[in-house]
Amino acid sequence: MFNDGATMSPYVGTGLAILLHDASSVARRYIEKAFDEQVESAVLHVAMAYSRFLPKDRFSQFDIDSIKVLVESASGAVVKMAAGALGNLAQKNRGAALNLVGFINFEASEAAADEHLMWLNSNQALMIENLSPAQSEKILKRLVPLYSVEGYWIKEFVRKIFTKDAQSVLVFFMARVLHALTVGKSEYMPIPFDNYPGQKFKLSDIPNCAEAIRGLLEQARPHSGDILFCYLRPAL
Repeated sequence: MFNDGATMSPYVGTGLAILLHDASSVARRYIEKAFDEQVESAVLHVAMAYSRFLPKDRFSQFDIDSIKVLVESASGAVVKMAAGALGNLAQKNRGAALNLVGFINFEASEAAADEHLMWLNSNQALMIENLSPAQSEKILKRLVPLYSVEGYWIKEFVRKIFTKDAQSVLVFFMARVLHALTVGKSEYMPIPFDNYPGQKFKLSDIPNCAEAIRGLLEQARPHSGDILFCYLRPAL
């Protein structure tokens, strides 16, 4: 049914959104087929449709389940597009949207992570302040594998978490440095090179920071000549 080499057309997504408004069985069959065949261009159409779909009443369980599939996708393009869908869901069902935050594949790409965290920073119905500590910690863990966390909204998210729980941010940065030792990729930047918006972290002010950093550096000793460790300096 679908051609994986097909061009992403905004008209298909827009048309599908219209069909969703009409509760069309055609839309449902398209979505089910797209998910079954896992053709990225078709799944992107579904993500675009939901990013443009805001029902007058409420999202059906089928809609919620479909958005969950989108945010869990292994495709960075799909996950990024699904950010708008999750934002729309938050306007009608904040509880369901907050629940789906725990399923977002932030690891798919830096651009996808930045897009979702933009919504968490700016959507009145779906805000960082509404996240539980466990949800915030889970997001930080899922940001660890990203080669870079230079995205503006990623840094804004980490900054806001820092003001609430500085210890978790220290753990996050340490986890990224240790991950760098594991992957051995020179392009992996454990700590953003640029300053964070409106704040320069002083991790050294956190209780037990010195002990934690000493332990980290001991583990990193065999790699002390690696340029990536210059990224530790701005954070201390």
